Order: sequence, then C-alpha cells, then structure tokens
Amino acid sequence: MLDRCYLSQGVPTLLVRGGRDPVVPVRHALRAHEAMPGSLLVVFPEAGHFPFRSDPRRFEQVLRQFLLSHEAGHVERGTVARGGPLRRPAGGRRCRRAAQRHLSAARVRPPVR
Repeated sequence: MLDRCYLSQGVPTLLVRGGRDPVVPVRHALRAHEAMPGSLLVVFPEAGHFPFRSDPRRFEQVLRQFLLSHEAGHVERGTVARGGPLRRPAGGRRCRRAAQRHLSAARVRPPVR
C-alpha cells in the first residue's frame, strides 16, 4: 500500500487506529501517515481493532470535525492515472452543508456488549 500513498496527495485523509489493535499495529498507521502528506492520524490509545466501537462518541466527534474542516475534492476521470492535479469543486460549500445535514441526522449506536 505504501507504494500508492502518493495517490492521496491533495485528498483529505483521516486515519483512525486503536492503540491496542492486535491485528494491525499502530506502527503501520504511523508509516501510512508519514507516506500520505496532509493526512490526519488519530489514535485511540485504549481501543483495539475497532476504535469506532470502543468509543463511538469520540469517533463521531473526530469524524464530524474532519468532515466539517475539509472540502470535498474533485477528480476528473483519468487524471489520477496520469498524475494530474486534484481540484476543488465549484460547489464546495454545498458539499460542506450536505455533510452537516447528514451528520446531524445520523445517530451513533452504542457498542454491542
């Protein structure tokens, strides 16, 4: 995967990992984060492989903040394969408002115990 991280350049990327993940160690997320300029890495220290289930409220806050602080990008067909630039859509504010409406309507389910 690291050999393709350059494809994320200019694309808002959020990496959320559990600090106690027995399947994928945090060091893998750190390497991915370093290989993806501009990415945001959030580690839930006490979480395992599913940080969104360990602390759903915090996960919702992290995701909500990330979505509201980034505009959606636009990729023209075939430009990524040619290494072309990413550009912001003309309706970036509309995208942000749509994300706000969607998130306010979503409900966070408590973890199943």
